[in-house]
Parts: sequence; C-alpha cells; structure tokens
Amino acid sequence: MTYSLVKQRWQKITIPKGKYDLDIFLGFLADLGCVGITEGDKFLEVYFPYKSQSDYLTEIEDYFNKFGLEKCPIEECIVERENWHLNWQKHFKPIKLGERIVIRKYTNKNRKIVSKKLKGISDIEILIKPGMAFGTGTHETTQMALILMEQIVKEGMSVLDAGCGSGILTIAALKMGAASVDSWDNDPEIEENYLEHIKLNGIENGYKPKIGDVTEKNDYLYDLIISNIEIKTDLRLLSSAIKSGSESLFIFSGILINEYGDFKREVTNYKCRIINEMFKGEWVALVVK
Repeated sequence: MTYSLVKQRWQKITIPKGKYDLDIFLGFLADLGCVGITEGDKFLEVYFPYKSQSDYLTEIEDYFNKFGLEKCPIEECIVERENWHLNWQKHFKPIKLGERIVIRKYTNKNRKIVSKKLKGISDIEILIKPGMAFGTGTHETTQMALILMEQIVKEGMSVLDAGCGSGILTIAALKMGAASVDSWDNDPEIEENYLEHIKLNGIENGYKPKIGDVTEKNDYLYDLIISNIEIKTDLRLLSSAIKSGSESLFIFSGILINEYGDFKREVTNYKCRIINEMFKGEWVALVVK
C-alpha cells in the first residue's frame, strides 16, 4: 500500500513590534491557536494552522483596536512546507548581558563545548533552541533578571524560579553556582521545551521542574526567589512567601513602570524593602528583601 504525502500548509502573519505588552500579546496568540512564532529585531512572524476561511487576521486587528493600540501594518500569507520553527535562527544574534552572561543559539557547532558551570572570568553561556515563544532571552524582563542574578547568586544557593518557561533563568542560576533550583510554571506546554534546554546546556542535576500554581506552595525555604511574571501573581507569591515565614531574597522582573508605585506600596505593607531596582524599556525589575 502506498500513501500520498499531505502538504503542510500554514498561515503566516507578520506583525511589527510596538509599544504593546509582548508577554500578554503572546498569551493572546496562544489562545488564538498559534502553533509557532519566530522573532526578529523588529517583527514577529506568527504561524497558525491553515484554514480556507479563518479569522486570525481579524482577531489580531480587533485586539489592537480593543486596547487602543497604534495601528500597524499586518501582513498575511500562506506558506507550504516551510521550516518555520527554524526561521528564528536567521535573525537571532548572541546577547551579552552584565559582565559574563552570553545567550547564544544552539547549533551542532557549539554542542560539544557546553559545561555545567563556568566560573571565574569565563562567560556564563546559555544556549537556546526555542520551540514556541516560551523564552529566548530577548525580552527586557528576562535580561534584567539575568543581570541581577549575576550580582546575587552565590555558590551553593537554593533558588525558586517562578514562571520558569523555557528554563533560561534556571540554567543561568545553576551555571552561576546555585546548588538547586525548583522550576515552577502553570503551563504544561513548556515542559518539553524546558527539558530540551536543560539537556542542551549540559545540566545533569540540581533542577526540579513542577507544573502548578507557585503561589500555593506549602513553603518557600529558598535563598533566592526569582519571579518573571505579571504583577498580580508576583504579589500573591510575595504574600504566600511572607505568610509562610520565608526570609528569601526576591527578584521581581515582570513589573511595568506604570505599576511600580502600586507594587512598591504593597512591598512596604509586607514590611519588606526594595534594595535594588533596574529599568529597561517599559519594565522595571526589583530586588526585594
């Protein structure tokens, strides 16, 4: 018996980057049925399963209108048998952060040089091979979290990575010398991408992934808690940790600048203090004790 090959077809929509909240927009695209995203310097290429009659483009335009966002030219086309999941590699450039952190795309050329921990003056190299948009290290909140981690993480620390996504912050913490990282996320779709990144970066132990609500843990006995999530979840996490008696140091990096005042007041209400802060784009990252 012979089988005919079925052509693979997708609808590709190209969307310029703008002043919209990228993380929230990516969540909207996932809910809409997006199966892949490639990110360039100035645009997103978003892929959906092909349908002869679809409302993807209309839904995206309605999204921008609903939130009063500036209209931008959005292009749509049909692609056949295109390796869209590899296109990101054409646009991704190495990212240098802080003193030693380098984020590079994974290729066969660099797969043999990965080590578990890089100390001293060596680069802390993080290799990425994103599947969906679970974290490529390009977003301002991830970058600020990494820079602050480089200043804080010490040998032997225990760390909680809240909203771990693709595992970039978990990998960074372990390569910086952390003894253990508990990686929590409420999206089961991240698990395959997370474990692939762990393997690509030569991490053999010290990590423990968990799918669930990180704000409902029984205890928060960590030296450092890193949360790259939106403000409401950040505040629930802070509340849960404080009520459990945690004395952890926190890095919060998912706070919009226009939310900074409200977040700072809540931190003060919990008798905590902000000991460092960083601003990038429309975001602020805070170190809280």
